[in-house]
Amino acid sequence: MGLCAGLAVAALTGGCDVFEPKIVSICEEALHSRLRSPAGYKRLKYAHYETPLTREQFEQKLAGASPSNRTMELWAFDNGKTKPMKIQVFLTYDAPNAYGTAVRGIVMCEHTNMNGILPRPDDVLLNGKTNFQWVMEGLRE
Repeated sequence: MGLCAGLAVAALTGGCDVFEPKIVSICEEALHSRLRSPAGYKRLKYAHYETPLTREQFEQKLAGASPSNRTMELWAFDNGKTKPMKIQVFLTYDAPNAYGTAVRGIVMCEHTNMNGILPRPDDVLLNGKTNFQWVMEGLRE
């Protein structure tokens, strides 16, 4: 899918599409692992956006990196060797709650792609939370 710098690309669909971005199925797999009844999940539509990171946003993502790695990554960014993208997928779906009643939900799936390699389902954020954060939150309830 071609992208225009600074513009978001959106796709809406109600079912499986051979042309949909692979990140959509990765986000769905991550969501399935967090649902009470994943077998009852039904996607209604999705919206997919990819936007390039600014240098400032990229620097924020590198905040925890070692100084040498940070310098190397920023050099690559400044010289056009790397083009990190913020990828967002919004999924609208129906799924049964704890009582078996279908409820509608919307989840934001997010990933910053630094090298063009797709993430694993455990590596995406759903509504801003990692899988580990979600599990820990569930243990506190």
